[in-house]
Amino acid sequence: MEKEYTPLIDRKESFDNVNKHFKEQTDLLVDLVNYGSNLLPRCFTMSNKGITEVVVIGVLFKQALSMLDAFEVLFTNGVIQPSYLQTRALFEVSWYMEYILKEDSERRAKHYFVSNLRNDRFWSLRGISGTKQKEKFDKIVSEFSENIIEEFSKFEADLVKQSDSIAETLQKDSFREINESFEKIIKDRKLDYEPPWHTPLGLNSVRQVANNIGKIHEYETFYAFMSEAMHSSSLKAHVKLSSKEMSFEQLRFLKNIKQIFSLTVSVTLRIYRLMLETYRPGEVKLFSKKYVEEWRKPFTEVKDVTYKYDDSPIKL
Repeated sequence: MEKEYTPLIDRKESFDNVNKHFKEQTDLLVDLVNYGSNLLPRCFTMSNKGITEVVVIGVLFKQALSMLDAFEVLFTNGVIQPSYLQTRALFEVSWYMEYILKEDSERRAKHYFVSNLRNDRFWSLRGISGTKQKEKFDKIVSEFSENIIEEFSKFEADLVKQSDSIAETLQKDSFREINESFEKIIKDRKLDYEPPWHTPLGLNSVRQVANNIGKIHEYETFYAFMSEAMHSSSLKAHVKLSSKEMSFEQLRFLKNIKQIFSLTVSVTLRIYRLMLETYRPGEVKLFSKKYVEEWRKPFTEVKDVTYKYDDSPIKL
């Protein structure tokens, strides 16, 4: 097994630094994940258990918990810059939850549900002979691997059954009109892919969803800079340049740890309050009390980190 080049990645040092200087914050993140893991079943038990709850609690809220849990693992190990992706996803899922619960909740949740069914069917059609989806898929995949097409074809009978079952569901009275609205968009715009779930609702992008619920400021500031990590568009996150040399940032470093921690906890608390106000309003006071007594101090007193770049790990 290769030994790591410690000037670029020192796992022990990164973990020890976080454990030494941010132990209260890691404990808070663990407690928030634990709290959410108990809140989810409590909310679902008290809900109508309809399609809105399947989407909001069973899918979106669980997605939020998954991202928070992943953030905690990365944070604890000092993997800060890549943790932006989890926080970015938390913001996005919070907007979706708020948008669905804002009004017309069942109809909006049905759009999300139908979109997921359509995406599953789209993938099924990629493995069914005679479909335009398979024709396009085979053409693309054949450029780098015939084996994928061969393996996919082994499941054609199962894919046909899955596709037919989904098509039958989409023709039910509850979903037919929404399904047809997706079909119309694809036809009118000449799309060869499935549009996002919120498109038939008049929102063509995540930005428009954020704007609809009054969170455009979050999109233009927090979401935008975290997207740089997602799309590998941030030069300064990886290298430092001068007129004479270039140096690399470490793979695990704590720059902006205060900022990303504060954003992550803030959006998590907002999601939890939204769930409580919607499904368990009697617990809101207890939630506020827990925040004041247990969470506020580690949340508000997080330290910041400054690096001296004359000690950068690698210089060329």
